[in-house]
Amino acid sequence: GGSPGGVGALQAAPVAKAPAGKRAPSIRSGASRCSDLDDDDDEDDDIEGIWPPKPPLMRFKARMQFTVPFRPKSEESDMKLISSMNRANTERLVSDEQASKELKDMTVGWINQVFAMDITKEFQLEVTFPIVILTMLDAIYTRRVNWREIDFRYQYKHALQKNFAVLERIWHEVNMEKAREFRVESTSLRMESMFASSLQEKLDFCRLMKRWYDVRRNHAEPYDAMLRRWDIVSQSKTWGVPVKFPPWILFDKEEPQRKPETTITDMWRGGSSGPVSILISKGGDAQVIGAKAAGESFEGYQDGDWVGLTKEPGFIRRVKLDTREKFVEKRDKFRVVARAPVPICSAPSREAPQIGQKKYGEFVFGYLDGEWVDLAGEVGYVCILAFSTAERALQICSPEDYKKMPEYKRLIWFLGSPEHQTM
Repeated sequence: GGSPGGVGALQAAPVAKAPAGKRAPSIRSGASRCSDLDDDDDEDDDIEGIWPPKPPLMRFKARMQFTVPFRPKSEESDMKLISSMNRANTERLVSDEQASKELKDMTVGWINQVFAMDITKEFQLEVTFPIVILTMLDAIYTRRVNWREIDFRYQYKHALQKNFAVLERIWHEVNMEKAREFRVESTSLRMESMFASSLQEKLDFCRLMKRWYDVRRNHAEPYDAMLRRWDIVSQSKTWGVPVKFPPWILFDKEEPQRKPETTITDMWRGGSSGPVSILISKGGDAQVIGAKAAGESFEGYQDGDWVGLTKEPGFIRRVKLDTREKFVEKRDKFRVVARAPVPICSAPSREAPQIGQKKYGEFVFGYLDGEWVDLAGEVGYVCILAFSTAERALQICSPEDYKKMPEYKRLIWFLGSPEHQTM
């Protein structure tokens, strides 16, 4: 029986039940209610059936304080900030003195002639120096340079830095530091310091590259720079990478006329398993237009698993796909490398009677079958291994296509191995 103003009068009012699908409202402080006003109208529509609504991720006051450091004080200061940033990025690349100063050097003239360029200013050599060196490396190591990684936007300093990084990686991959021209005892010029080097050091580096290039490219046909650039553009377009060469790197958008591909013609003969079919084209379901008997000789060139005939139309499958059994045999050229005379046997057996011999340095032609060579143009068989020491008696020296030759064989060729002296 307390008075109306006592504690008993302060009984809590009954809480109304919230409708289905909605939460019951809760008693919140004034600060919490004010914070809810920061929500956007769109968010209110999305959370109409949810109570209480979620607070914003960042308060309005915090947002305003966060953007203050990034807000320019005035339009003039904003332009000064942008121009200073551009000046730092284009340092050494937009100098009017460098851009207008002519460059006269014999090595640069050789680069322009061989690689179809028109470098006449110091600025042009500075910004395209890594591209020039990569072009020389690409002429020797045709599969090393990934031109999709090169940035041809010479106006930007970061593009030059990226191109130097690609050049340094490829430089170490092909072990250019071990080349005679770039050994430590031969020169003090290092690829790692070329980015910050002077123009004269870059010219000296190009002279060493010219000497290195002449030694390794002297044996091959002239380098077709325009055709190579057209291949680079077409391959990069396949990957979705546009290529736009600088004005002093000449490029013709029309595909240049390609020279007919040179093929190495060899003598072949049908295998001992029976006659082989001549097909009108390369394909298992192609029309049969003829046949070659077992042991019959003919001229042709190898094209993968096929042999294209040169004096008549048609193709012959070289090997069986599943077992790799040879349908035809190619006549190879061998050189006797054993000091002792190599015997000629009447049959492919060490117990067969000897009917002749071959001396050191002589060349023989024949068809290789295991460890025996069936001589062409004469009767007999020669074992590629010596009977007494089991060392190699015959060394194959048939010519190979330089463009299809692996890089390790090119290196052996450059070092003067007798195995490739006939090419």
